[in-house]
Amino acid sequence: MAMGWKTLFTCLSVMVLQPASALAHGGGLNADGCHTNKKTGDYHCHGGGGGGSSSGGGSSSIYIAPASIPKPKKQRPKLPEASGPVTLISVGDGDTIRVRTASGQKVTIRLACIDAPETAQGESGAAATGYLRMLLGGGGIEIQPQTVDRYGRTVGEVIAGGRNVNLEMVRAGFAYAYRNYLSGCDANAYLDAESQAEMRRLGVWRYGGEQRPWDFRKKRKK
Repeated sequence: MAMGWKTLFTCLSVMVLQPASALAHGGGLNADGCHTNKKTGDYHCHGGGGGGSSSGGGSSSIYIAPASIPKPKKQRPKLPEASGPVTLISVGDGDTIRVRTASGQKVTIRLACIDAPETAQGESGAAATGYLRMLLGGGGIEIQPQTVDRYGRTVGEVIAGGRNVNLEMVRAGFAYAYRNYLSGCDANAYLDAESQAEMRRLGVWRYGGEQRPWDFRKKRKK
């Protein structure tokens, strides 16, 4: 009977002396006196476990596992990266090209104020890409930048052989005037060029029910 009282006294002493932090949240301790806080997800240790207690006065040290440090996101350029004379590297599609600047930097250019059929649209996409490649093959190329889009591409008008390539794409019927983004260009010139191409059934206008590229992209995302 005396032994039973002694055991009870020992248990009560342990409960009283146990650090309040160990009782403040759920989760049993492992062999090292550590556990994961179910409320916060932090892994830490209480005094009394292996490696968890300090040498001074029996006080307990608490270890908080360092949070994972997220990788810094690649910053998009705030200003256009290409201006003036450049060298053509490649033609991606009917409204996107890759160039090299005078300093040797490789930059992707999105032709401003137009939207050409996507390559996935088949014949019209291939025709637009081929026509843009032809327009850029006749001499020096110059970029007149306007802004940077959400993909980090320099947006601007492209001049080649003394011609505004963006406008020529619309005039020949291989691109549409991009009405939502005409503010940086001569809107009337682009709209008039599109109207003339449609009336003469040039380029994309030969296909009649051709889906506009912005509608095609929206449908593909669904």
